[in-house]
Amino acid sequence: MTKTFQLETTFNNLSDKAWSLVLLCVAFACFLPGFFAIPPVDRDETRFAQSSRQMVQSGDYIDIQFQDGKRYKKPVGIYWLQSAAAHGVNTVTGGTDAPIWAYRIPSFVGGVLAVLFTFWIARAFVSAPIAGAAGLLMAGAILLNVEARIAKTDAFLLATILAAIGVLARAWIKSDAKISISYFALFWGAIGFGILLKGPIVLLIVGLATVSLSIVDRSVGLIGRLRPLFGVLLAALVAVPWFVAIGIKSEGAFFVEAGLVDFLAKVTNVKESHGGPPGIYAAVLIGTLWPVSLFFLTSVPTIIRSRKEKLVIFCLCWLIPSWLVFELTSTKLPHYVLPLYPALAIVTSYVVMKGLYADTLWKKILTGLWFVLPFVLTVATFGGLIYLEGVVDPFILLSGGVATFAGYMAWQAYQKADKQIVSIVFSVLSAFAVYVAVFQFTFPKVQTIWVSNQMQALLEETDNICPAPSVISVGYNEPSFAFLAPIDMRFKGPEDAALLLAEAPCRQVFVTNEAKDTFLTGLGTATPREVGSFDGFKLNGGDPVTINLFTLAEGGNE
Repeated sequence: MTKTFQLETTFNNLSDKAWSLVLLCVAFACFLPGFFAIPPVDRDETRFAQSSRQMVQSGDYIDIQFQDGKRYKKPVGIYWLQSAAAHGVNTVTGGTDAPIWAYRIPSFVGGVLAVLFTFWIARAFVSAPIAGAAGLLMAGAILLNVEARIAKTDAFLLATILAAIGVLARAWIKSDAKISISYFALFWGAIGFGILLKGPIVLLIVGLATVSLSIVDRSVGLIGRLRPLFGVLLAALVAVPWFVAIGIKSEGAFFVEAGLVDFLAKVTNVKESHGGPPGIYAAVLIGTLWPVSLFFLTSVPTIIRSRKEKLVIFCLCWLIPSWLVFELTSTKLPHYVLPLYPALAIVTSYVVMKGLYADTLWKKILTGLWFVLPFVLTVATFGGLIYLEGVVDPFILLSGGVATFAGYMAWQAYQKADKQIVSIVFSVLSAFAVYVAVFQFTFPKVQTIWVSNQMQALLEETDNICPAPSVISVGYNEPSFAFLAPIDMRFKGPEDAALLLAEAPCRQVFVTNEAKDTFLTGLGTATPREVGSFDGFKLNGGDPVTINLFTLAEGGNE
């Protein structure tokens, strides 16, 4: 008996509980590399984390603030989760200011739940091995791996959407029975908290899936089984109290900012240069859903032929309507379609595990990317770290070599009709090794892109010059520095910064080269002291930046 046969036999005989444990372990393994090591990431992560930190510090769990301003882009759900995580970490460690990874815990938990819910959704239609394979594919998907490491809304939002989708699957497949009280509470509770996380997105995806399934059935029976009258009341009980409280506290400003300025503007206009033509999500699918995308693309013809199967119908009703909406929306970001990727993982797992895909030359060429991409990425990251930082890290070669070998084994297994689960396991192993190479051994060591970390390190090196300083940043306004810097830190223009520095010799000012001349002119007769400088690249956009640190020596005003 070969080892691969033993592997297939083992996975085919796993119970639901055993599969859940396997998926839990795989999700932890995939999401942990770099979780603690990657510095605060600009811009969204540190905007959320800093606002949550201020929530903990102020004890105000209704209003949302970023430094002295309001942050009314999203509802409060993620800030509550992050605040609870930070408070928990502070309690355990005895600290007073949690590190960035504490604010990532809700995203990590959301990612793990998303993997388990993917299995649970698929289990409504297919056997445990096929559902387990869908969970494995989702655990390895690169977009989920990115979101599970970042302190944002999207990973936990995905978990709430999948919780509701799982109940919807059971309400649809069991058309002759009402859903239980526990499923009813899970469905509407998930929708209510999903609204607290990101407003109407959960309603859009779950609502369109429900309507599409009802159209397919030519019946509203599905909607009736969900008991919407009482369900809406439950969802409102979860979501509405905070919306009332913030409406009163902000005098309606939250609804103007979140509803009109943020949400509707993204639908009708391109925001922050994040645009793209219709079809862009499909065009980048091979990268954002790797390694699942390679299985999916080779399975498309079979998925089309199987469109009358119950599982395929459900996944297409979940996938297509919302995908079209996102493709037609003006503002586009990769994570917008993340709630639809489990549908692709499930339907792909169904085709692959049943061996329904066609054995073509196209399949052999395309799936060769399982080992070609890890090899190219290994060379790029290893060489890039040497070029940018002069650092030689053999662990990149080691983990990259594992990724390439595992990708090759996945490719080899996929060419054989009875080795589907082997191919899926090796593809996920390859993805895991890639994440180790990139997130654990490469990103944290590329210091030139972590400008805010270098600024904070420079402050620590010069704390003998100006103990407990009031810090100002001019020209560099990335929120990661607000998170890393002392509490008394502000972003200012060069003229205002010059005035503030001249007033108090214990203020320190970071100034970019572009703002340096204006800042020095604004000082007048004051004599500044330049205590350090460095070069780097902004993480957003990759633009080069030179940062100079100034302080005013005692007696500097002449």
